[in-house]
Amino acid sequence: MLEAPIRAEFAEGAIILSGKVDLSLGRPLGTTAGKVIVDFKTGNFYSSHREDLRFYALLEAIRLGVPPRMVATYYLDRSEFSSEHITENVLESALFRVEDGVEKIVNILFKGTEPKMCSSEWCALCAHEDS
Repeated sequence: MLEAPIRAEFAEGAIILSGKVDLSLGRPLGTTAGKVIVDFKTGNFYSSHREDLRFYALLEAIRLGVPPRMVATYYLDRSEFSSEHITENVLESALFRVEDGVEKIVNILFKGTEPKMCSSEWCALCAHEDS
């Protein structure tokens, strides 16, 4: 399936986690993982690419009750393939990232916490970067 949307809702729709998978191959066989999720990228490798795929794997596990077998990024410019098998630890890592993001949003929206600028590998793209 190409450009397959995936989504999970919580708290009667008050919290929605969603994404769009570039390519989804296969399907689970009962409780056996069988699906492979592939994301296509141009340009350089960023660690966030792998984190995004882990997030998609988490959504699939929540939605279907079975995680995908594997996730992969294919870098079009370099014809390079980077894959990762999905394990309980991988899903736990994605869950911790989601929990951290939800906590930050709740603190900003409901507790008046000021958003914080932080450095990352994407800083060259940030319009607020200090020169």
